[in-house]
Amino acid sequence: MKLSNYFKIASTIFIAGNLHAQSQQFTTTGTNNFVAPAGVVTVKVECVGAGGAGGRVTPSNFLDTDAAGGGGGGAYAMNFVPVIAGDTYLVEVGLGGKNDGTSIDGGDSFFGDGTIVRAAGGKTRTGNDNVPGVPGGLVSNSNGLIKYSGGNGGNGNESDVNGGGGGGAAGSTGAGFDGVNHTGGAIRPNLGGNGGQGGLDGANGATGGTFGGGGGGSSANGSNNRNGGNGGNGVVQISWSLVTSFTPQNVCSSETVTVYGVNFIGVDSVYVGSTSVSFTQINDTTVTFTIPPTATSGQITVSTSVGKSISAQTLTIVNQSVSITQS
Repeated sequence: MKLSNYFKIASTIFIAGNLHAQSQQFTTTGTNNFVAPAGVVTVKVECVGAGGAGGRVTPSNFLDTDAAGGGGGGAYAMNFVPVIAGDTYLVEVGLGGKNDGTSIDGGDSFFGDGTIVRAAGGKTRTGNDNVPGVPGGLVSNSNGLIKYSGGNGGNGNESDVNGGGGGGAAGSTGAGFDGVNHTGGAIRPNLGGNGGQGGLDGANGATGGTFGGGGGGSSANGSNNRNGGNGGNGVVQISWSLVTSFTPQNVCSSETVTVYGVNFIGVDSVYVGSTSVSFTQINDTTVTFTIPPTATSGQITVSTSVGKSISAQTLTIVNQSVSITQS
């Protein structure tokens, strides 16, 4: 079975209105669908797992001053995934963790079945009293070419009645920041959200930030229950490049071809059929190349830092000899 077919769940008609989109961000928790655009061969998929919730305190009497630890931030994972234009692929966005009497960890975010790219959700801090924070989503539970763990939740501190801050989610630039007593982990670009603040002197913990921040731990200064902050929901972002046209369409050897497209960011290779050609990147929408003597007619494929795409038309290379008879 081909890798690109491994994730396929249905064949659909591609909507032409999305032809020139550069990326699609999925923020609705649960299962979503992604339709591969026409001409796109490979997409870049980035995922952030949902954050875990902060600890919940349930004091037994009005003198209790319990302070719970923060939840962990979601992990980050990225990979390039082969797709078939017009096919539909599953996208799962993790739900933020909760700790309101029912303890739920932050959910994983992933593409397809998660074997190629998956970002683990952060843990939720269960328990009571002066309990420590919990780990963020781990690299060991994630899949991808690039992976970073989420930040750990901060510890609660019963002596000053402050809950622990939630851990920040990981981002494309590195692992998430750990939360500390009361203060949540800082935001981590790109996509990773900050951890929620821990509860101060009898307050609930704050919700983790978008996307994937861990929730802050709660604090009790009296006999009332205090909930930990919910974890921030996860996210899946899919990006791609697109070859839109080229000119001329019929050329001879040594002629220059100009290729136009969308999201030509960090072009690393250009092919005509199966022949690799040397190219010059003009900007994010244009590349040029000269036809080498060995090239034959074929479609143009451009690989970039956000995926690979192929032209709809074939570049025709004409190599004809001319015979002249003197009369």
